Amino acid sequence: MTTGATGAPGERTWTTKVVPMIAKLLKERGVEVYTTDAFADKDNAVITKDWDLFLSVHYDADVYNDRGGFTDYPEPYTDYATKESQRIAKGIADYYFSKTGISQRPNRSNANTRFYYMWKALSTSTPCVLIECGVGWRKPEDYEILRDYDKITLILADSICRVLDIPIPSGNNDKCQKAVEKLEETLAGVRENRDMYRDKCKSQTAELNTLKSAVKKKDGVIAESTKQIVARDETITSLDGAFKEKEMEWKLERETYEKDKRNMILDLAAIKSENEALKKALKASGWKLVIAGMDKVLRDNEERIKKFLKRVFEKPEGGDEK
Repeated sequence: MTTGATGAPGERTWTTKVVPMIAKLLKERGVEVYTTDAFADKDNAVITKDWDLFLSVHYDADVYNDRGGFTDYPEPYTDYATKESQRIAKGIADYYFSKTGISQRPNRSNANTRFYYMWKALSTSTPCVLIECGVGWRKPEDYEILRDYDKITLILADSICRVLDIPIPSGNNDKCQKAVEKLEETLAGVRENRDMYRDKCKSQTAELNTLKSAVKKKDGVIAESTKQIVARDETITSLDGAFKEKEMEWKLERETYEKDKRNMILDLAAIKSENEALKKALKASGWKLVIAGMDKVLRDNEERIKKFLKRVFEKPEGGDEK
């Protein structure tokens, strides 16, 4: 069938390759085989004859997020040969899934497989079995196994022969079987190593995430410390500026103080000079003149002396003690 519902991605291409290969192996063993297509319900060669088995070959789409396959048979009340259908379905499943290593998932049986359109078209004596050989597009697992066409078709042919009691030839078949078994052992080892490396990767990923978390935490501490250092540098810079400004103010005040000191020394010298003049006046004019002269000197210098004492002992408004 090339239009409409053609199955899972790649399924039609896969089935049209494996079905003729299975038929060829069975014919080589003397089995009468007839292959048909999606229109088998209208194929007289199929629906007008009693067959020992009608087998519908499929694989599943990747809708389970997992691998695996299953066999199914018609809902019992629709199938007169249901006991044989169930026996063959179980026999094929037990052999096929154990030999391929594909997981068996019988719980995936559903209305589409239990009420498959071919069941009602076949004769009442024909056992009916449908096999979903695996999840055909599940990489690497089922995909790679299902593309080992020689192995898959041999296992399916052998499973059919086993349930129908058809002799399986020895010789080359034994060699193939041994090769299959060896490949299965190798595949089991590969899977074991894969699982081991997966566990190791999970462990290393967890350790890496822990380290990343620790680094992130350290980065946060470093960022906070850097922020504090920058703030301290800004404070120090600000204090340096304030100190320099105060130092300039103190320098100017010092210069003013030195200037006042020099002026006061000059004032004292002038007072001494005036005192000498008063002494001379004392000798010349007597006590009365001296007292009058002293009062005059005191009055003349009173304001200057007050200013002097104020500069020395009192605080200027808005300033520090000098």
